[in-house]
Amino acid sequence: MQNNSRFEKDNLLILRVLKKRKNIAYKEKASLSRLEKGFIGERMFDDWVDKLTKKWTVLKDLQIKSNNSIFQIDSMIITQESILLFEVKNYEGDYYIEDEKWYRVNGSEIQNPLLQLKRSESLLRILLQNLGYTVPIQAFLVFINPTFHLYHATRNPHIIFPTQLDRFFTTN
Repeated sequence: MQNNSRFEKDNLLILRVLKKRKNIAYKEKASLSRLEKGFIGERMFDDWVDKLTKKWTVLKDLQIKSNNSIFQIDSMIITQESILLFEVKNYEGDYYIEDEKWYRVNGSEIQNPLLQLKRSESLLRILLQNLGYTVPIQAFLVFINPTFHLYHATRNPHIIFPTQLDRFFTTN
């Protein structure tokens, strides 16, 4: 398996340095926490993927411009048959879905991560078509944190929960 390395993003490194040098505002602390958790989750997913023995090409942490939009892909696996696109979330605690909106159990709304996944999938498909490629893309939302629980979740083959990772990679 070929793969590239994942590095901490500049904004994460900058916030870490600022926190050491001065008392940062609540907004920056929240951003730092979110970026740290995201990076940890992506590295956890990398560990899962790195254990695979399949002859796949793995690309991590891509920033791509397509159709005048910049988008980010956490992980992409290129197989003989298709491209597997992964959006990794390191959410912890309890969440629920109501009327296609996503909430923390305390009632605060969060961005629907499936919409982010669909946007990335669409922009990648447009880019590949513009380059003359018609490769099937399979997009998945991965919840990596074992303490995550989603209430009111209907069956969705594009969502992979922590307890499903082993099965997913042995069947694909």
